[in-house]
Amino acid sequence: AMLLAFERQRDVATNAEIAEQKTQAELQLLQQQINPHFLFNSMNSLYALTLKKSDHAPDFVMHLSNLLRYTVYEGQNSTVKLEQEVQYIQDYIALQKVRLGNRLTINSHWPKSSQTVEIAPLLFLVILENAFKHGAESQQGNAKVEVSLTVIPSKHKEGEVLVRFECCNSFELDHELTQTQNQYSGVGLTNLKQRLAMLYPDRHSYKVLHDCSGPVSYTHLTLPTTPYV
Repeated sequence: AMLLAFERQRDVATNAEIAEQKTQAELQLLQQQINPHFLFNSMNSLYALTLKKSDHAPDFVMHLSNLLRYTVYEGQNSTVKLEQEVQYIQDYIALQKVRLGNRLTINSHWPKSSQTVEIAPLLFLVILENAFKHGAESQQGNAKVEVSLTVIPSKHKEGEVLVRFECCNSFELDHELTQTQNQYSGVGLTNLKQRLAMLYPDRHSYKVLHDCSGPVSYTHLTLPTTPYV
């Protein structure tokens, strides 16, 4: 009986270890997916800048290099410092400013101090990519994007700190249906929802709202600073 109990306990531990390894493998696969749409557009933009011998080309290469380096190296970690994630987002925004030029208006708000806060990497950029891909890039006229990242105390759990990411973007009213469908069914957002479900099960808030009077789209993501795995 003691031998059977020992073997049963060993099997349970082995199965738990296998499940943990499977979860980590799935997370790494999701984190390694670089948006090919963004990379393709970035290379096209860089090509256009080099043809014009633009002074913006060196800065563009630097920001793109920072993005790829962060995705390949820091993106493999279970957590990163929030300030690293902020710099990653800022590099992305800098590229979009060069690509879209004067027809883009972007307002941003970042936390003053976030050195002690850590989160899972590569979550917020998916939302921002979506705002540009289905909003700013598809507009014929001027486009507007607003981004806000704040660190706030939890109202439900004493001592817990939350990170709230908010993104608002304008879009063409004629493409309202396409925009709404993409907001909920895009590959990137499907990836994001899967990662959130694995990292922060029942501990995060993700909402997408549309206001056709603008027309603007709002996305809100709130999560704790300690992932589940």
